[in-house]
Amino acid sequence: MVENILDREINNAINNMLFMDFLRPYMCHKMLRGIPLKNNEKFILIKRIDDDCLFDGYSLIRKQDVTKYRLHDGENDFTVKLQKKLNLYIDHCECPQINSWELFFRDISCFVPLVTLYRQFKKEKEAYVGEIKKVTHNRITLKPISPIAEWEDEQTLYFSPYSFCRIDYGDRYSKMLLKMQAGNE
Repeated sequence: MVENILDREINNAINNMLFMDFLRPYMCHKMLRGIPLKNNEKFILIKRIDDDCLFDGYSLIRKQDVTKYRLHDGENDFTVKLQKKLNLYIDHCECPQINSWELFFRDISCFVPLVTLYRQFKKEKEAYVGEIKKVTHNRITLKPISPIAEWEDEQTLYFSPYSFCRIDYGDRYSKMLLKMQAGNE
């Protein structure tokens, strides 16, 4: 496989724990910023950094959706200075397999209490937040949780290689929902 420029930049970021910005315009016009952890021909796994310069979970994105990117590697780059000043480096993370949706879902279901799945059909965007209950070769069953932290009936989603455009886990929103839900019991 010939390494393209994007792969080279991502691999540099992985090896040196550098920030990267990724633009995926059809999802939103906001850059997704983080430290790439894994990269293959289909996906990029990122340890996300939010606007407050805090780690905020992980995102798995489809590489095909990235239209622009930026590697923060210059000594005069504000983001590089900020990373050093705030010591924003990763000491440990659970890195699931990213070869397919099925393997990814199976791996994270062992250690992730909630996951957010983003889908886009034409102009419509959908997000599902829930606990992974079951994974097969083309389906995932979730126990959804509402925005007010109430469990809902299980829902089965079928997937193909293009089903989801982003998957988040380990973020503050999910953790807050779990805390709120525990208070509801």
